[in-house]
Amino acid sequence: NQHGVSFTTDEKKALEQAVNRANAKRKKMLKQEAQLPRKIAGVETGDTVASLQLMGKESDFILQRKSKSLQRFKTKEEYNRYMRNLERVNSKDYITERIRLYKRNHMKAIENAYGDEAKDVVMKIRMMKPDDYMRLVQSDESLEINYIYDPSMRSGKLNQMRASLGMKLKEESFNEEEF
Repeated sequence: NQHGVSFTTDEKKALEQAVNRANAKRKKMLKQEAQLPRKIAGVETGDTVASLQLMGKESDFILQRKSKSLQRFKTKEEYNRYMRNLERVNSKDYITERIRLYKRNHMKAIENAYGDEAKDVVMKIRMMKPDDYMRLVQSDESLEINYIYDPSMRSGKLNQMRASLGMKLKEESFNEEEF
């Protein structure tokens, strides 16, 4: 390539196949997500998720378009690292593992921000099936982790999460104006 790194025909073929599988998986995921109705605190907005990304992370490797070009690798180690990432993304359990980790981090963030006040919300999330959890987090803005720590949203945030999860709201922290 332009950086002086040599690749075998087998390495080129392996890259092309891995990229094709990863891009197909990416396309399928984005198509499925695009159909989800967009919600805020459990209320449909009339839009669809369409342009949103898996669990809110456009920078996530699985959602980036992959390239078959060998020109971008400055070293053989860069190529090998890229191939390992492609293998991981293409593995059968990758999405399940990502959901499991995101769910764990989500519950931890809620516990850290709200303590005992949020036990019901954490328990509801813990009991959700991974696919149901993923669809809900992808479609409902109120469940995105980045909003949990926003001090301006603190008072009504738990009730927004409860509404998103289909739970009973608690009077003491509910404020309709925050929706």
